Amino acid sequence: MSIAGVSCILGEVSMPDHLKCMLAEAPCGISPSVLEVITRPNLEREGVVFSPSSIQGCHRQFVLKGRHEWYIPVDKAWPSARGTIFHHGMGKLPAPEGTIGVIRELRMFAAIDTEFGEQQFSGQIDEILLMRVEDDVLHVRITDWKTKSDIPHSMIEPERRHLYQINYYAWLVTEALRHYLDNWDTIERNPSSLLSLRQAIPEFKSVRVEEISVSYLAGNKIRTFVSSRLLSVRGKMKGESSLGRDGQMHWHKYVPEEYEALELMPIHMFQLSYIEGLLRSGIEAQIKAQTEIAAPLVGDDAQLMCGGCPVRMRCIELGCNQGYDMSAQRGAC
Repeated sequence: MSIAGVSCILGEVSMPDHLKCMLAEAPCGISPSVLEVITRPNLEREGVVFSPSSIQGCHRQFVLKGRHEWYIPVDKAWPSARGTIFHHGMGKLPAPEGTIGVIRELRMFAAIDTEFGEQQFSGQIDEILLMRVEDDVLHVRITDWKTKSDIPHSMIEPERRHLYQINYYAWLVTEALRHYLDNWDTIERNPSSLLSLRQAIPEFKSVRVEEISVSYLAGNKIRTFVSSRLLSVRGKMKGESSLGRDGQMHWHKYVPEEYEALELMPIHMFQLSYIEGLLRSGIEAQIKAQTEIAAPLVGDDAQLMCGGCPVRMRCIELGCNQGYDMSAQRGAC
């Protein structure tokens, strides 16, 4: 099936009615330009079946969205739209000093053999820094940007799903980047991708990812995790509590200001053979879900993904008929 419309403060609205409302009444108060980002098809994902998000996502949702009409939840879709807007701007930045060049927002495909035959795995890498060529090997560093509403002080390592995603990208870059660079002028690429060179790329035979990085960006701070080293950032402000004239304890910051030092854990880079095994099993699980629908999510995965799922009620209804406990999906049988 397909997208039927949007779910907003008016309830479930068909797409034709939403388009009229967007330019006329707009009771939600959201800019038409932002609503366009939320609702327009992502043309750059055409032909993409297997990706980090599909492998790590809910295979049950993937099947149900294919079987039923569903509505885009406008309020839940905003964080993703915000990230899209940010990435569009980042994709136009030039190559940093000290590099050969940079590739931004490049979608690549690479083949993986599975029990269902050869399948195409795809990913769109935010940033690939081309560092140098040594002994016929092009050394690169890759970064994935993540927008967040807030970054807590307790965050000293990347989220688990982002750890795996950046490792999937490392495998993809190792496998496919040379092909894309060799055929940059003729190969079909996503239209937002940008190659910015500071100098000509020397001849090379293979690609090595020497560093992976996940960088979280919130309104007031950036927190970056890299594979090559420990990083230290400013933690909580230091202070002390004292008894005030009102008889209550009050906290005061030190003058001059002092902050705790916070060490960030380095990202673990997996062996390429191990990553390929994860990708293979993830693709096979996604294919099997088409005929043997996957069980509902549980634990942290359910807490993360189920609340904003556009087919949640379909999932709960099916799960109840299957005899599952659907309390994690906030439903009762």
